[in-house]
Amino acid sequence: MTVGSVLDAIETLIRAAQHPDIADVYRYTFAGEQAVGIVYQSGAKAFIWPVKERTAAQPADLPDALGDYKPRVRYVLRMLTDLLELTKPEGWQWRVVAIEGVGSGPCALELRVAGQTVLLRVTSGGAPAADSDPADWAGWTYPDGVAAALG
Repeated sequence: MTVGSVLDAIETLIRAAQHPDIADVYRYTFAGEQAVGIVYQSGAKAFIWPVKERTAAQPADLPDALGDYKPRVRYVLRMLTDLLELTKPEGWQWRVVAIEGVGSGPCALELRVAGQTVLLRVTSGGAPAADSDPADWAGWTYPDGVAAALG
């Protein structure tokens, strides 16, 4: 499976989630590689992109309390792991990881698919002062169709 195919699946899952704060999901090119972008209702953005260089990644647990919403990295990682748990793509294994030299906490998702390891870094930017409040969708759940999103 190619990195592009993995990103196709990630994009499909995020769209299928129908998260109330996500206004758009799109593909773009970053440093010559395909990536997935997320735009939130407030204009804030998150980016999911493949790490090309061989990088030391260590398993990292996402805390129950994800902290400040503005940086979004932990929130995107939680959504991705939730979506993968719901859909359980055949032959996929995943774990949240910290990358050596990048802060001190979880910042990426390591996927093993068809004998290939893909490291997807999550970053964010553009969060304005008048950002969204996660309390606004506290009762939201993933729609029933998410489980079949990857067919």
